[in-house]
Amino acid sequence: MLTAEQWMEMYHGNLQNPEAVASFHRMSQEEMSKVPDLIRNDFLRSITSYFIDGTPYSYLPVAAGDPVPLNVGWLDAHHEFRKTKHPDDLSNKLAWLCVNAEAQATRGIHICELCPRMNDGYYRLQIPKREDFLLGNAEIRISSAKAIYAAPNLILHYVADHYYSPPEDFIEAVLALPDSNSILEWRLVRGARW
Repeated sequence: MLTAEQWMEMYHGNLQNPEAVASFHRMSQEEMSKVPDLIRNDFLRSITSYFIDGTPYSYLPVAAGDPVPLNVGWLDAHHEFRKTKHPDDLSNKLAWLCVNAEAQATRGIHICELCPRMNDGYYRLQIPKREDFLLGNAEIRISSAKAIYAAPNLILHYVADHYYSPPEDFIEAVLALPDSNSILEWRLVRGARW
């Protein structure tokens, strides 16, 4: 098993070093946590969208003076995650957040690393009588009494199709939204961007 110290010697900020990229995921979670946050998050942001649930958000800049949200739902194929089937209420409210509370939209599109690879691996949220909504290019924010959470909008797909179980406080914050903040009829479609 690779130690954090060995990996940092190998990496030295060089993303062109394929050995550093390949070996990062061979570290245990304990060793990974020994890599300083700034280095670890910079590296992860460069190669993947994975962040540990509950860690301080660092994917994109946060405005000076704004509270730093906590990461939720930044999954990849290299890390285990808690799974459970959630009631439709959670997915319906996440769908509403994806459409109505979009944050940090980007030009790039992230595809699900958990699904089998396809040429057209994008997810679109289809809602009757509305234009399709692309997932994988923005985030959502939700606040609880304890924290503000930042999640990729692909969290809808992760919860609905991969049974990802976000932290309880995040779930409670989403379920606390008024019932009017739900989309009852929707489906996720995988394929070409448009």
